[in-house]
Amino acid sequence: MSNPAKPKRFIFCVHAHQPVGNFEKVFLEAYEKSYRPFFEALESHASLKVNAHFSGSLIDWLETNRPEFIGKLQRLAQRGQIEFLGGGYYEPIFGAIPEKDLMDQILKMRKKLQSLFGQSPAGAWLTERVWDPSLLEVLPQAGVEYTVLDDFHLKKTGVASPLTGFYRAQGNAGALDFFTASKELRYLIPFARPEEVFLFYVPKKIVKIRRRFLPTILKNLGFGLGRPAGSIVINGCIVFSNF
Repeated sequence: MSNPAKPKRFIFCVHAHQPVGNFEKVFLEAYEKSYRPFFEALESHASLKVNAHFSGSLIDWLETNRPEFIGKLQRLAQRGQIEFLGGGYYEPIFGAIPEKDLMDQILKMRKKLQSLFGQSPAGAWLTERVWDPSLLEVLPQAGVEYTVLDDFHLKKTGVASPLTGFYRAQGNAGALDFFTASKELRYLIPFARPEEVFLFYVPKKIVKIRRRFLPTILKNLGFGLGRPAGSIVINGCIVFSNF
């Protein structure tokens, strides 16, 4: 029997991307409605830690147009609130470009994050969550230790739910770890009320006791009870809209 008092671990991963050449008004709207308010809220909750991925094209825009936001991210990184995820600099579909191109983009992203935030990322964001078997050889060669996969992939291989922790695959180039992202949360978080999302982690037998307290707790924490403006949550990872 599971112990309802035992703490549960939840990896909170946020992803933000704007493609090269996107309209300036789209960059600005996404920044004002999503990126800025989210990380301002994060800064005011020092105990909350996140995994964060920004595409290189978005970082380039932020450096030029919102350098104060880069400064905020640097402060958050310095106090240990953000672990940055690497990836392809210009957000390519990994299996759709030449291997050398992909490795060069991953290296370019690693150098950018090292220069700005003093972090050399161990993980890589998988663009559009598209997996290709060839990546088991390419990603370890590029120095990637882990990525995030939809739980769908592992369930189709016969792995039983719930999919927690991480899974390791061994290729000729080395090992690659996979953290699974919950399909149930992918649909629950955008379309359900926040208090219902919290109940996802509460044992069924005590749901009735806690349900009446959650709305008040959420309000006291500063959470609204509607859908967050400007963002949706996919796979347990927030994906900012307008990208």
